[in-house]
Amino acid sequence: MARVCKTLQNNGVNILQTKEPTHRFDRQNEELRGDELADLIVSDRKKHLRLDILPALEAGRTVVSDRYVCSSLVYRKLDGIPFENTWQHNANFLTPHLNIVLVAHPNTVREWVGKTQNLTRFEREHSYTDELRLYEQASGFLQLKGYPCVLRTNDGTLEEISERIVAEIV
Repeated sequence: MARVCKTLQNNGVNILQTKEPTHRFDRQNEELRGDELADLIVSDRKKHLRLDILPALEAGRTVVSDRYVCSSLVYRKLDGIPFENTWQHNANFLTPHLNIVLVAHPNTVREWVGKTQNLTRFEREHSYTDELRLYEQASGFLQLKGYPCVLRTNDGTLEEISERIVAEIV
């Protein structure tokens, strides 16, 4: 995402680079499950929109966020919560102009995770293959809801991937 943001900035796009959960979210909460975790994520998203995203958009900036509704669908589904239940908690949030789901080959992810010291509960308990399958399903689910969701693989160099994403944004 950093490369995409840098390329956008180099093309004169005024951006806000952000992510969810935000810095306001207590990472200890990721150990919670189901609705308890979902309620905290929704609360964090509400604050994120109010304090960061909406002011940036009102100022004419382009917002690039790492994770949003699609991630909520996937992680809640890993906790056994159906997509439709999660959608009901997220349907009224601001819809992005474009939602790109970038997926990596399982071997690539295993390599990344192998370098990580502090795995999340989801990384400890679930395989990336399960997560990838759910991202594909969640992308299809969102498209049926009229949500602009595009599934992309990370085939190619970082530069090529970034260029393809930037081309979809601008």
